Amino acid sequence: NITDSKALVVVSKYSKVYITRGTSLVGDSKYDTYETGPLNNLVLTTAYSNIKVERLGNKLQVESKYTDVNVGSIPAGFESIRINSSYGNYRLNVAPEATYRLDGYARYGNIEYPEGRARVNRFSENNELKVNGTIGSDSNPTPQVNVNLSYGTVRLIP
Repeated sequence: NITDSKALVVVSKYSKVYITRGTSLVGDSKYDTYETGPLNNLVLTTAYSNIKVERLGNKLQVESKYTDVNVGSIPAGFESIRINSSYGNYRLNVAPEATYRLDGYARYGNIEYPEGRARVNRFSENNELKVNGTIGSDSNPTPQVNVNLSYGTVRLIP
């Protein structure tokens, strides 16, 4: 249990990590459970884990296998989201007013985004999905969302 942290580096296995408030968390983990309050940045390499973040303000970068990630809220001004995942599900509650550039690839998986606000090219064939374009009203947004997924789902909607 950690109440407050600024820059936290965690290398763990078979652990439960609880953080009430933090700024940045960088981790290398296996078979873990992470539950955090608000964070600005989360950078993880993980396998066989369960990650739950209340609010993420700036950057999410996760490379995972057999891991589920749930982020309660991501505001419109986030910097970037990078996901490289196999056999996992991501639920990222991105603010409805957020504008970002989406570049995604899924093999035997799915990428869900707010289709009513999307200007994207979507190609789906032989259990592969490729999607790239813009979500939101800005035609040239700064925030980037990159997804490389196999056998799972990434949801970018509340």
